[in-house]
Amino acid sequence: MFGVVILGVPMLTAVAQNVDRGDEFTNIHPSLVDYDSNQHIHITTAAQAKEVRQSIIKYFWKAGELPTRKMPTKVTAIYSGAGEEFPVQLGKVKPSYVARIDLLEMSTCDLESQAYWILSKASSGSRKLAIVHHGHAANLTHGLDATANLFLRHGFDVLAMNMPLLGWNPDRTVTLPDGTSATIGDHSKLMNAFGAQNDNGFRVFLDPVITGINYFVSKNPDYQDIVMTGLSGGGWTTHVVAAVDTRIRLSVPVAGSIPLYIRKIQPGSTGDLEQTWPGLYEERASWLDIYILGACGEGRKQIQVLNQFDSCCFYGVQFKTYKNTVSEATKKLGNGEWDLALDTTHRKHLMSSFTINRVIAGALNLSDKSKDDSENGVPSCQLSESAPVNFCCDPDRRERRRASGFRWRYCRMR
Repeated sequence: MFGVVILGVPMLTAVAQNVDRGDEFTNIHPSLVDYDSNQHIHITTAAQAKEVRQSIIKYFWKAGELPTRKMPTKVTAIYSGAGEEFPVQLGKVKPSYVARIDLLEMSTCDLESQAYWILSKASSGSRKLAIVHHGHAANLTHGLDATANLFLRHGFDVLAMNMPLLGWNPDRTVTLPDGTSATIGDHSKLMNAFGAQNDNGFRVFLDPVITGINYFVSKNPDYQDIVMTGLSGGGWTTHVVAAVDTRIRLSVPVAGSIPLYIRKIQPGSTGDLEQTWPGLYEERASWLDIYILGACGEGRKQIQVLNQFDSCCFYGVQFKTYKNTVSEATKKLGNGEWDLALDTTHRKHLMSSFTINRVIAGALNLSDKSKDDSENGVPSCQLSESAPVNFCCDPDRRERRRASGFRWRYCRMR
C-alpha cells in the first residue's frame, strides 16, 4: 500500500531489497521535468475543501458522516505494571514510560481488529493522544517503538495499530454489503470484493482508527491534542484519516504515498488497491487534494516524510514536482500548513532517528533527545558502500561534505 502524529509500518506486499535504481534516487524522471502538478488540485477555497471532504466521507460512509459515535466492542486492561507480562507486540516500548495498557477490540463489517491504548506515566492535566500506525508489520518495529517512546516520554497516550488482516489483526472473515460472508486473503481482494457490489472497502481500514479516537475523546472530553503518524501502510492510513477527520491536528505520514502520476514511472510504488482505487483518487479527490485536506483547518498541519533511498517504495526526488504546489495551495486556504521532509539518512523502509527526533519532535516542539532511537535499532546512518552519492548523514552538513568529496559511512545526528 502506500506509505506528526499516527504511526504506521510497511505497506507493500512485495519489497525489493538492494535494488540499484541509479539516477532514480537523485534525478527527476525526464517525463516529469516540466510537469504541471496544478492540474491535480481541485481545492482552491475553504468552501471547496469542505465540499470535497464531505464528498469523500459520503463515499466511505453511506450515512454521509464520520462514525464519531462508534465505540470498541470490548476494552480489556492487560497491563498495569503489577507483575503482568508486557505485550511483545509493542516491541521495545519502555515499560518505565507506561502507566497502563488497555486492549481495544473493534469490528467493522464483522471483521475484527485490535489496538493497544498505552497510557503515559508522564501525562498531567488534559491528555494528549498519538496514534502510531504500523501498517503491515506484526509488531512495533522499524522505528515505531522508538516513536511511541518519544510520545510516551512527553505525556502522550499512544494508540498502537496495525492494518486489517495483518500483524495482530489475523481475522479474515468479513460481511459484504449484500450480507454474505467472505474470507479475504489480502487488501486488494478486500477492495475488489466490495467493489463487485457497487461499494468500497475503505471504512474497513479507517473505522478502527476513528473508533480509537472516539474512545479516547469519550474518556477525555477536555483532551489537549490528537496527532497521528504511521509508516508505509500506516502512512497511507494517516494520509486518508487525516483528510476526513479534522480532530487530528498534526499528521506525519512516513513512506505512505505518492501521487498516481508518479507511480506510473515507479512500478514498485503502485501499492495495494486502496492506494489507487479510481472511485476515490480519480473521481472524488486526487492524492494532492488528500494532502491538502490532511493539513487544512485551524491549527492543523501535515508533514509528509519520504525516504530518498527507500528500499521499498516512494523513493527518489519526484516529490519536487508537487511539494511547492501543495504547500502553496494549502497556504491560500488561510488555515493549515503542509510540508514535506526528505530523509536522506538511510537506505531502508523505516522511521529513522531523523524522522523521530527532528521531524516529529520538531513539529511538537519537544526539545530533549533520548537514546531510545539507537536502543530500538533505528539507524542514525546505515548507508551501504553502494550509496549513489557521497554525503554525511547529518543533513545540516551534507552539502559541504559532498562538495569536498568526503564520505561518512556512519555519523551521528546532531
